[in-house]
Amino acid sequence: MRSGFVFYRSWFEAVKNLPREMQGEVLTAIIEYGLNGETTGSLKPITSAMLAMVKPQIDANNKRMENGSKGGRPCKATSAEEQSYNQVVTEQEPNNNQTKTKPKPKETKPKPNRNQTEPKEKDKEDDKDKENSTSVESKKDAAKAATLLRKETFYQILVPYVGQYTKEMIRSFFDYWSELNRSGTKMRYELEKTWELSKRLATWASRERMPAKVDTGMILTNNSTEKYNTPEERKWEERWKQ
Repeated sequence: MRSGFVFYRSWFEAVKNLPREMQGEVLTAIIEYGLNGETTGSLKPITSAMLAMVKPQIDANNKRMENGSKGGRPCKATSAEEQSYNQVVTEQEPNNNQTKTKPKPKETKPKPNRNQTEPKEKDKEDDKDKENSTSVESKKDAAKAATLLRKETFYQILVPYVGQYTKEMIRSFFDYWSELNRSGTKMRYELEKTWELSKRLATWASRERMPAKVDTGMILTNNSTEKYNTPEERKWEERWKQ
């Protein structure tokens, strides 16, 4: 059980886009895992998806905190000369029949390489780069998950209109306006400057009911009866009857 954990702003931005009734469950699951390392109760699919995206970052942060509380990584081994300084050398007095052994010459201390970076500094840089890359990926995954949730919400909003319009029309309307952009963060209807669902549905329905135009061709000659009902034609007809 931990007393705290790191919560990133990108996580808050992703959760903020969810419906109100979902935000509490997602936040509770993230906080519960960050403090206790586990979650209680069954989670909804959206909550499980959001938690799966932030788990790796929470685990990495908690591991660094645990290593820091233990004093960090162990230092590298000291040089041979430093070990000889820290070691107490005891000499035994030789017996009368023994000759005193001369001490071995001290080893030359190697000069440190000034261009070499200390392990601790290098590890800090690696951890920082890893954290930044993980944060960027976490933001992208959170944005995509929020978009998929909004897409499901958009589908549920269209369900009550099935009685007013056909299922086929509602499905084609949904497939067209829920198409995602290249980054997977916006749907087609979210890119519109104005959007009123009832009017969009009415326009869509009127376009589906509109009959196709029939090409009647071009009339080359006038064969109508009015053509032979002129005064001149009636005069000729009376002459023929005489």
